[in-house]
Amino acid sequence: MHKIALTYLLLFAALNLGFVFPTVTSSKLDVSSAIITWEDDDPLSWHDFKGKAKTWGGISALTASAIEYSYDCYGDQLDLDVKAIFIPDESWVKQEAKTDYILAHEQLHFDITEIYARKLRQELSIQVKTCRDVWRIERIANKVIDEWKD
Repeated sequence: MHKIALTYLLLFAALNLGFVFPTVTSSKLDVSSAIITWEDDDPLSWHDFKGKAKTWGGISALTASAIEYSYDCYGDQLDLDVKAIFIPDESWVKQEAKTDYILAHEQLHFDITEIYARKLRQELSIQVKTCRDVWRIERIANKVIDEWKD
């Protein structure tokens, strides 16, 4: 058995005027705190933003979302898992920014993360069929993650 799990994090911030701040960081990450997995019928609420608001100039909210992928190999049987996650302890909002507009904006960041998780899931399902193909996973994931960052 071989198991690997990697998580790539992007931070998205909303300026007070509602514009998107460029990506703050991206990295491989060990997510040990509580996470929320993207679900179509379960949108974010302000209660999900549990991080302490930062005083960065002009930023009113920050969404920490990530694409997490893992695979298991049992002999040549391959089990792939890809999901978009939201990290509450790293996501925050300033009190004065808790509007429906800003929440919808932050939800869009999480939705975009799900779009790229789906793209990664699709690419992996096409190019990685068995455990003999796992060497392709990192290359494919890096390509999709780079597109997501852009």
